[in-house]
Amino acid sequence: MLKLGNLVYIFIFLLSYSCNQKAVKIEYLQNESEELNISSLFSSIQTIVLETRDDALIGEISLVRYGENRIFILDKRRALSVFVFDGEGNFIKKIEGGWTGPGYLNFPDHLVVLKDELMIYDPRQNKVMVFSLEGSFKHESSLKDTGIYALDMIANKGEAVFFDFYSEPNSLFRLVDVNGEEAVNQLNEFEEVKVVSGRRLPYVSLTKDNKIRVQLPGSFCYYEYDKAGLSNYECLDFGEENNFQGQSEVIFKDYYEELVQKELSMLRGEFVDLTGHSLFSIQQGAAVIFSIYDKEENKAYPIRLKNDLGGICPDIESLPAYNVHPGELTLGFFPGDLKLIYAQSDKQQELLDFFKTKAIEDSDNPILFRLIE
Repeated sequence: MLKLGNLVYIFIFLLSYSCNQKAVKIEYLQNESEELNISSLFSSIQTIVLETRDDALIGEISLVRYGENRIFILDKRRALSVFVFDGEGNFIKKIEGGWTGPGYLNFPDHLVVLKDELMIYDPRQNKVMVFSLEGSFKHESSLKDTGIYALDMIANKGEAVFFDFYSEPNSLFRLVDVNGEEAVNQLNEFEEVKVVSGRRLPYVSLTKDNKIRVQLPGSFCYYEYDKAGLSNYECLDFGEENNFQGQSEVIFKDYYEELVQKELSMLRGEFVDLTGHSLFSIQQGAAVIFSIYDKEENKAYPIRLKNDLGGICPDIESLPAYNVHPGELTLGFFPGDLKLIYAQSDKQQELLDFFKTKAIEDSDNPILFRLIE
């Protein structure tokens, strides 16, 4: 069931241990929505204006990662590229996709920062490419012989961990390293419904205490692993019954149509772990609801975060899918979208003055807001 690999955290996943795990239920209080001040969760907001150049135009933010005085922006839907900026938002390099062959990037699907290197996963060429933090190519590794079919990846203690959902039919999912060595081979012991043929990120994130958290599409629950194995299996209690039989496989399209038609609830993958709280999203029917989990009270409920720290960061009503950083939250807005948000508001002039001072145009690259505990 388990092969010891090269991960810094080797999860000794004992079947007898995991079978004795019981789901911890978290009550979701749907009707107890609250408006909280951002300062109740975060100490500061850093505003980062990303430099706009003709050779560095971001079409959409798919992922944001930080390195030593570096910001990496993945745009995998429009530009098919990774953009490298310094910590102040000055452009350094564009790692362009759309090419094939050794040393070339075709489809940048995911990236992680590993100490002083950047690793990019290219599923169309079935390889990972390693770059310096300045964006210079160093080397690459084929995943052809590893059996990895990754839907997500994360950096943990300087090593890349891949989330593998499909390559092992008898598993619910696996966590493996770049060599294909298993750290976790999770069997379907909790009668989960396996929702397949649908792409939704993220699946994997880190907690404040460096546990790896896995959340499956269509599930009410999530798994947390430390170096001893499965440490937590927690489920939100929406007061609903799952309409699909446990341990079955369901096509995502069928699952989603049922979810929307009957206005059922689903835990999504967006997750930010903080001290004392976690921020996450649920989907109820077609609506996505920004929520908070109070760890001490063991309850969760919808929220809206009001900006009381100043600056031009909007109030927060949703959690972007590119957030998996413990202890912080990054939001990205194009300038034109910020103008629409603040139109006819008492902060409109402050925004226009900021744009004028920074010489920002509506069509410029996104502005990042990095909220830190």
